[in-house]
Amino acid sequence: METDNRGIIVVDDEPHIRDLVANVLSDSGYLNVFTANDGLDCIKVIAEKGESIYLVIIDQVMSRMSGIETIDYLTKVHPFVVGFIMISGHIDIIEYEKQVAKLDNRSGIVIDFVAKPFDMESIIAETARSLALIDSKRKKQAGQIMELLQRQLEYISNKMLNIDNKLDRLLSSGKGIKGFLNKIGHDVIVAIVLGLFVLLFLYLGIDEFIKGIISKVNH
Repeated sequence: METDNRGIIVVDDEPHIRDLVANVLSDSGYLNVFTANDGLDCIKVIAEKGESIYLVIIDQVMSRMSGIETIDYLTKVHPFVVGFIMISGHIDIIEYEKQVAKLDNRSGIVIDFVAKPFDMESIIAETARSLALIDSKRKKQAGQIMELLQRQLEYISNKMLNIDNKLDRLLSSGKGIKGFLNKIGHDVIVAIVLGLFVLLFLYLGIDEFIKGIISKVNH
């Protein structure tokens, strides 16, 4: 049996359904299946696991936070593409579709609705289909991120070239600062400026930098 490392969260406030779905998925080869009692617990899990979560199978009617409310929140804060399969036995399909249409799907995608009671074969089939779609969207997102990152690096490179040219003009200007600049050397000055860029990058943090890139891609 093939195994799959992509993370899945099963969210339901009915323990027997939650555990049944999670166990069946685990038995089907999905190695990273997590469970959550409701929307708030789901948010905690996805905050901890991050981009390793690809799919959330979630009940609509729950006590503390409904499925739609959870999806709405996660699509606003989670930078990577995540799929959702809604499961419920108590839902107005027309009203559900209206609510889904209002969601801010900057990163998340509502993939399907599965009515309770359901057979496990349909859950397994829908899980496989959903993960394939999410994979495709994440690959596209990754390509966009790399393209935007390259633009950012080109921008920094052009800025450094501009600084380099200004230093050349300053060193040959004959002004009072010339002696000082000649003493410490052109390459040292460039290295200092580059070091300041690096320190700024480290201060902002690579995590925040990448999140900023992803945010631009998602918009």
